[in-house]
Amino acid sequence: MDFSATFAPVLLASTAPAAGASTGVQMAVSGVLAGVIVLFMTELVVPAIVAMLIPVSLTVLGVLRPEEALRGFSNPAVVTIAAMMVLGRAINHTGALAVVGRNLAALAGRNERSFLTVTLIATVLFSAFVFNAGVVVVLLPILAGVSRETGRPPSRFLLPVAYASVLGGTCSRLGSSTNVLVSEYAEELSGTSLGMFEMTPVAVPLCVVGVLFLVFFSRRLLPDRATVGFALRHMLNREYLTELVVQEDSPIVDRRIRQTLLRQYPRLILLEILRDEAIIVESLSEQRIQPGDILLLKGDAQEIGAAMQALNLRIAPNRDPAAEGLTRQAVLAEVVIPHGSEAIGRTLRKAAFRRKLGMTVLAVKRKGVHQRHNIGELHLKAADTLLAYGDPGSIEHLKASNDYLLLERPHQIELHKRAPVALFLLLAFLVLATFNVAHISILAVATAMSAVLTGCLDFDDAFKAIDWSVLLLVGGTMALGLAMKNTDTAMLYATFLTGLVGADSPVLVVAVILVLSAALTNIMSYNATAILMMPIAYSTAVAAGLEPKPLFLAVLFGVAISFATPVGHSVNSLVYGPGGYRFSDYLRIGLPLGVLCLVTVLGILALLFL
Repeated sequence: MDFSATFAPVLLASTAPAAGASTGVQMAVSGVLAGVIVLFMTELVVPAIVAMLIPVSLTVLGVLRPEEALRGFSNPAVVTIAAMMVLGRAINHTGALAVVGRNLAALAGRNERSFLTVTLIATVLFSAFVFNAGVVVVLLPILAGVSRETGRPPSRFLLPVAYASVLGGTCSRLGSSTNVLVSEYAEELSGTSLGMFEMTPVAVPLCVVGVLFLVFFSRRLLPDRATVGFALRHMLNREYLTELVVQEDSPIVDRRIRQTLLRQYPRLILLEILRDEAIIVESLSEQRIQPGDILLLKGDAQEIGAAMQALNLRIAPNRDPAAEGLTRQAVLAEVVIPHGSEAIGRTLRKAAFRRKLGMTVLAVKRKGVHQRHNIGELHLKAADTLLAYGDPGSIEHLKASNDYLLLERPHQIELHKRAPVALFLLLAFLVLATFNVAHISILAVATAMSAVLTGCLDFDDAFKAIDWSVLLLVGGTMALGLAMKNTDTAMLYATFLTGLVGADSPVLVVAVILVLSAALTNIMSYNATAILMMPIAYSTAVAAGLEPKPLFLAVLFGVAISFATPVGHSVNSLVYGPGGYRFSDYLRIGLPLGVLCLVTVLGILALLFL
C-alpha cells in the first residue's frame, strides 16, 4: 500500500490554504523545518534520530519520493567526511600531531600570554588541514597537563583553543566537515564547487583578528574556575581512604545506604562494598547493608571517626586510617566522553566501565552540573566529564581506549614509527585535491585506505574513527534541503529576505545570510544549519541577481563563527566540562568575538566580491 499516496492529500489539505497545492506543499515543508529546528534546540530527541525522521516525514507527506528522500546518504560529501575522520584518526593515532603540539607548547615557556599565543597559532595551523574536533581532542590532555604543572586553571586556555580550532577550520576545504558539505552542496546547486583554498583569502585575516582578540581579551573575559577534578581533589585533600566493617548490631543493617550513611554523613564518599568476596560498585546508594559488609569510604578522619562511633563500624583488619594518608594506592583521573564514543547513550554499567577499565566513577559533570548520585543509571552523552578512581594500572587501559579521553599524564606521548607516513599521506591528499587530480571523495577514500594499508591504524580503529551519528545527521538533513529546493520553499524565504533588505543592496543581502547562519548554529548543529541554509543562500542569490559564491561563503563562515553557546560546535561542548565552564562564559567571550568576526567576514566579502 502506498501510504504517501493515501495520506499526503489529507495531510496537505489540512494545512493548505485555498491558494493551491503548491502553497500547501511549501507549508508542509516549512512545518517539517520548524519541527526539526525545535527538536534540535530542545534536544528532546538525539539529533541523529531527528535527522532520520526527516526523510520519513517528507516521504509520508508526499513531498519526496523514497529514492529522493534517501539520496543524501549517497552524497559524495558523506563519503568524504567519513574518510577524513579516518585520516584524522591515523594522524592522531601515530602521535604526530600530539608531539608537534607538545613541542610548540614547550617553546612558549612559562609566560601565560606567550604560551596562549603559540598554542592558538599552532591550533589554527593544525585545524586548517585536519578536522578541528580531532585537533582539540589531541590538545586537550596537553593543555590539562600544562594547567596542572603551572597551577593555572584550564578555563584560561581550553575555550580559546576551541574557538581557534573553529577559526582555523575555515582556512581550507579540509578544515571541517562543514566545509566539505558546503563545497559539495555548492556544486549541486550551482554547478561549481568551492576550491581547496577558495575560502582562504577570507579565513586568514579572520584568524588573525580572532587570535588577537583571544590573546588580549580572553584573560579578562574568562573566569578562573575549578574543574570537576580540581574541585573534588580539593575536597578530598588530606582525607583518608579506609575500609570499615559493619557490625551485627549496627543501626544501618538492612537499611539502604542513601537513607543512613549518605544522609547522615554527606561529606563521606562510598566507593564500593565488599560482600562475601564480591565487590559491589553499581547503584551503591540503593544497597541494603548486611552484617559483615566492608565499606570502602573516603573522607576526613573526624568524619570517619564520627560515623564509626554512631553507626558501630570497625576498621577492617590491617586497616588504620591514622597510619597513612591512603590505605590503598589509588589515583583520580578526569575522563571526557569524546564525540563518536561507543559509550554514548549507554549507562556506565552497560558500557562496562569498571570491568573494561578497572576504575569506578565518582562523579559526572554535564553542562556545568555535577552528578554524584545514581550515576550508574545515567546515560552518558558526548562531552560528559567523569571523575574516576582506580589503581595506577588502570590509567594504561584508559590511555589505550578510543572511547574515553584521559586528561592525565598527557606528556607521555611517543611518536609512532608510522607518523611520517601519516603526515605524508595528508600532504599528498592536500596536493592532489588542490590540483583536482580526481574528485575529492575518491582521493579521501584512497588516502584513508592507504593509512590502513600502511599500518598507521588497523581496520577496527578506522571503523571506530567514523562518527556515524554525524553521517546520519548529514544524510538525513539533506532530504530537507532537497525538499526546500524542489518545492521552491527556499525561494519563498529568499524572496522574503530580499524584499526585507532590498535586492539592490548586495552587502545587506550577504549580511542577512551571514547573521542568520550564525544565529541558527548557536541553537542547533552546524552541519544541519549549513545544509538548510545553502538552498536559501542560492535562491537568495538568484532572486537578488548576485553571484552565488559570496553567499555560499557567507553560510560557511556564518556557521563557523558561532561562539555564543556550547551547542553549535562539537569542540565548544567538548571543553565544557574539562574547562569548568558555565553557559554564561560562552556568552561573555563568544558574543563579542562572534560580532567582531561577523563584521570582519562581511567587510572582506564585500571587498572581494560585492
